[in-house]
Amino acid sequence: MNFAQSPSRNRAAVAMLAAAAAIVPTKAWAYPTAVIFSPSGKSLPANNISGYVYGGLPLSGADVELNPWAGIQAGLGPTPDAPPKGPSFGGAELGMDVLGVGDGRYKLVLNAKIQLLAAWGALGPDVAIGMMQLSVSDVSRSMSFAYLAVSRSFKIRDTDVGTFAVGWGHSFAPSPPDGESRAFTGTFPFRRAAREALLLGYVTPALGPLSLAIDHFGGNSEASDLYAGLNIAPTQWLLVTPGAFFALERANGAAVDGAFLNVAVTIDAAPRPPTATRAAP
Repeated sequence: MNFAQSPSRNRAAVAMLAAAAAIVPTKAWAYPTAVIFSPSGKSLPANNISGYVYGGLPLSGADVELNPWAGIQAGLGPTPDAPPKGPSFGGAELGMDVLGVGDGRYKLVLNAKIQLLAAWGALGPDVAIGMMQLSVSDVSRSMSFAYLAVSRSFKIRDTDVGTFAVGWGHSFAPSPPDGESRAFTGTFPFRRAAREALLLGYVTPALGPLSLAIDHFGGNSEASDLYAGLNIAPTQWLLVTPGAFFALERANGAAVDGAFLNVAVTIDAAPRPPTATRAAP
């Protein structure tokens, strides 16, 4: 989502996809593989292509202009076919988004992630580094955000307790033109002048096709907010996520809260043929 609060500042209140990647039992992923917006440590599987469309509705806060988002992401691999027994490379993904920025204008941004480690053993996590919102046409108004993300699903006595994600990021956005706001400013636990953000997320165990996701993307930017979403996965290729977003920066009187709906579809561009089995003698 992207809300334009003024000609010089844009506000996206929520993510492209709630609980994507392997933290939801579905193949409906979108860029970047994330818990709602905060990137997870997981990358999109090799040969998978995912697209999404997003819309949001502001329910409180300053008057804003609603602008849609859409994007596509591709898994580049190689990715493990089964949980590895030790540390191993997890794959990579590359994608782009078209974001509404107000006044009927749109910008193209690029995204990339490399999964350095795939989860292994009882405690080994998924670990990834990446960049998001790299604009090729509107650099001063884009986050240019680099991050490190770690995530892991846990069980207690064979009972799934969900997936946790934590991360840290830094915005490399240059100074904007005179009179315009910065594309990123800090929020707790960092100073407002900081360029760092704390990333947190949790996804509940699935109950049939349903799961819940909570996400904190720190800072004040197109991506920053506190999010909550209900993941609905009616098929292995479709994920529908209604949810709500809450602004983290509330001191300036321009906080925007509201609701969103995201629809993501994923296909396997190179499905493997079924493995032949021999009949028992």
